[in-house]
Amino acid sequence: YRIERHINGSRFYLEANGWESRPYTVSVKQTPVIADFHMEMIYPKYLNKSSEVISGTGDAVVPEGTRVVWTVRGKAVDEMKMVGEDPSLALLKEDGVFRMERRLRASLGYKVVSSNEDVRGQETTTYQLDVLKDQHPTINIESLRDSLLPNTMYFKGKVGDDYGLRSLRLMYYPSGNPEQTKRLVLDIERGTYEEFFYTFPSGLDLKPNQMYDLFFEVKDNDAVNGGKTTKSKVFNTQILGVNELNNKELEIKEKSIEGLENTVDLFKEQKERLQNLRQDQRSGKQMGFEGKEELQQFLQKQLQQEDLMEKFTKNLKEGIEGSQDNKEFERMLKERLERQEKQARENAKALEELQKIADKIEKEQL
Repeated sequence: YRIERHINGSRFYLEANGWESRPYTVSVKQTPVIADFHMEMIYPKYLNKSSEVISGTGDAVVPEGTRVVWTVRGKAVDEMKMVGEDPSLALLKEDGVFRMERRLRASLGYKVVSSNEDVRGQETTTYQLDVLKDQHPTINIESLRDSLLPNTMYFKGKVGDDYGLRSLRLMYYPSGNPEQTKRLVLDIERGTYEEFFYTFPSGLDLKPNQMYDLFFEVKDNDAVNGGKTTKSKVFNTQILGVNELNNKELEIKEKSIEGLENTVDLFKEQKERLQNLRQDQRSGKQMGFEGKEELQQFLQKQLQQEDLMEKFTKNLKEGIEGSQDNKEFERMLKERLERQEKQARENAKALEELQKIADKIEKEQL
């Protein structure tokens, strides 16, 4: 028999075949019930994020180092425990409110179990708090060597972090001796992303005729783990002395001269072909498909050679302007450069004429 209405303190007895049982008293036991459930999320200060209150659930995703304060109210609850991977912890009761506080470093799955003197563990609710780890900062470096300044390197970098950057340093030491590492602090904004440029060896005191290894190191603002660092790849360079620099300067000039001479030689080889094209055009001779294709290829080669000549001329000019020694040698270089530039002007004029021929042929085809 099922009693539908439970009235505390009511009495009843059973009767069968003229017999009556002794009287019984109905005693209703109150079941513990969670009425209000709140979590206050107090985030680490370095995140610059205001505290947040979540109500009605114990599930959340929070950054590492967040301090969680549980506040729970219940009905007919004498005791409340949190059961998780660690031994169960009792929530402290004060003025009818249960409280507990915990700083999270890892994800936590837990249950909230409520009890009273009559009912133990009647209400059990399972929750999950997932912790987002502060990621390591990122760094990406591109380097470029100055062909005219052997001791100079240019660096372009990109650094980033999920919550914020703290510092960027250049680390350098004589090759093979990392215990002699020195540091140069580079200025960056303390945001989540930054691009920077650095010219090596600006701000460094280096010895000539010495090989150096260097890399960049970025640190984030992680106050929970003390700041995490990420290093770039290691770059290697040599600081040349005065004699080595002079030899390198001479080598660069010789390569520029050699490049100019090779370019001029190619122009001379193609000069005869250009004269033939002029003659064919003036005589009205018709050019077939293969001839037209050959003309286009010839014109393309000429333009490429013109670009090369401009490059070598520019390098040679810069080398001459930056030189302080051997004035007689520099005078000879300038004379040769003037001759090459004169030849370049003649080639440019020939290229202009050749382009006109190509344009005329294209119009005829149309």
